[in-house]
This record gives sequence, C-alpha cells and structure tokens, in this order.
Amino acid sequence: MDDATQQPKKRGRKPGTPKTGGRQKGTPNKATAEVKSLARQYGADMIDVLAKIAMDDERPESARVSAAKELLDRGYGKSIQQISGPDEGPIQQHIEHSYAQDLTDDELANIVARGGR
Repeated sequence: MDDATQQPKKRGRKPGTPKTGGRQKGTPNKATAEVKSLARQYGADMIDVLAKIAMDDERPESARVSAAKELLDRGYGKSIQQISGPDEGPIQQHIEHSYAQDLTDDELANIVARGGR
C-alpha cells in the first residue's frame, strides 16, 4: 500500500469502553505526597520568615500585607466570601425554558435579534 493512502492508526480507547489502568480512586499521588512532606519540614521556618517580613517597616507595604495575609490564612483559615443579591438579600435565580414551537413569531424574532440569547 502507498504511504499516502494509509490511514493513521487511531489511539486511545473506543467510545463506551471502561477506563483501565492508572491510579485507583483514593490512592494518594506519591510524587505530590513526597513534595508536601519536604515542604512541611520548612513550615515553622517559613512562618518565621513571613512574620519577619510582615513586621519589617523597611519592606514595601505590599510585601508586608502579602506576608500578613498568608500568616492569617494559615492560622485562621481563609476569610469567607459572602455572596448575596441586591440589598444584601438572597440571590434570585430565574430560569425560563421555552420550546421554539411554543413561542410566537414576535418572541422568536426577538430572540434572533438578540443573537440567540
């Protein structure tokens, strides 16, 4: 057969077939665990470094704020991000689903005019 007419071989598994191999669900990644273990050896020293940066008046304010934020996040957890609607009330969600056959010609024209939105 001519090289130009040969079809390239498809790679991967056929659609619908189960995944095989790889790490079992729930098994920790050994490389990640090793890096975390090495990093934790420096934890106390790095907290001291952050504290020194945060308290050093000679450092730029941005560095001090960043160091202070990291310390507070580690010690107290990250601050909660409140999500609210208008006037600090609950978020209102309106979902409307219409079939094209149920819409009037004017409603369909309006959708087309808005670019399908």
